[in-house]
Amino acid sequence: MEPSINQELDLLAEAVSASVSLDDTDGRVLGYSVQTQDADPTRVAAILTRQVPAQVSAWQRLHGVEHATGPVHLPADPEHGMAARLCVPVRAEGRTVALLWVLESSRELTSGEVEVAVAAAARLAFRLSPDELPGQRAVDPGELLRRMSRGEHLATSEPITSVDPQLLSVTVVVPRPPSPGEPARWRDQSHLQRALSAFARSSRAGVAVYTEPDHAALLHVTAKVGVKVDLAAELRRMIPHPAVTGTASTPDIPLALHRARSAARWASLDPGLPTDATWADVGLHALASELPAITGRSGLAPLREHQASGQMLLATLETYLDLAGDAQRTATALHLHRTTLYYRLRRAAEILGLDLADGMTRTRLHLELKQHRLADSAQDSATSR
Repeated sequence: MEPSINQELDLLAEAVSASVSLDDTDGRVLGYSVQTQDADPTRVAAILTRQVPAQVSAWQRLHGVEHATGPVHLPADPEHGMAARLCVPVRAEGRTVALLWVLESSRELTSGEVEVAVAAAARLAFRLSPDELPGQRAVDPGELLRRMSRGEHLATSEPITSVDPQLLSVTVVVPRPPSPGEPARWRDQSHLQRALSAFARSSRAGVAVYTEPDHAALLHVTAKVGVKVDLAAELRRMIPHPAVTGTASTPDIPLALHRARSAARWASLDPGLPTDATWADVGLHALASELPAITGRSGLAPLREHQASGQMLLATLETYLDLAGDAQRTATALHLHRTTLYYRLRRAAEILGLDLADGMTRTRLHLELKQHRLADSAQDSATSR
């Protein structure tokens, strides 16, 4: 069950350790968090009367909240019994429909906490009832995100969120294939949808979420460096079987979604990629996927057709190139003695008739290896259907 407005405000208040309230643009109180010790006289009076005093509303307008499209910090005003506070406009269809208030009685919110409040404001736009938000369609933002993933173009009256796209990222979770040639699917998609929806709310940064049989996606406020990886790791921990994530950021949400899905899927296929891949991690794969499909006998055919050791030599070669030709790291990754590694590389070069000391040869070989990995995966998926 989706949370009520007050429950959403309670979650935000808990996340930032401050009292929170929501007013419409006429000053009518729509909801508020549980009372805490930071409540000032103005907040208490507004909650008791369900209306912000006219003089307080006028003072707030002097600070530009009526026309703001982003967060605004208001200083304390002892004359009206007001502590400092943050105002985050709740916007829908290009207009401000409500104002989210977070008290800053003892301290100003950190930039991370402001991001949490911005994400909450985006969710609240979809929590408001038709009476509170005239004309707003009751469409779940996760469903809008799903439609974007399928290539649908949304009407201007169906905004997925009021958050500035510059502040958003998409993280996609993909299950690892149980074995080569088998399709990767969630074991219980409905349970996963409920779990991810709860996570999106509890993470305080989530804006929209949806699941499909072979992947799940979370649209969220972009976190600071390091926090994004934590969010991706938390998503993976929620999944009852091995999974990887891909994350991308761009003002074009459909493009970010496409990139995040691609990054996650490539990470599920290639052990050389991190389990929390970002678009920046998969540049070579993106290039390989854009090249013309391999037709006829490729340059790797001598190794691919070379008895049982051919696949082993290909895997050794790919790991070596993934690690920028660092023999020590490659030997460690493959649990090999360096003498064994050098033998395999020399043998692979002999069979292919290539000079691995040549930079252009290495680049072409690396791309072709990734092309084959993607092509083999597509063939396995088609065979398993």
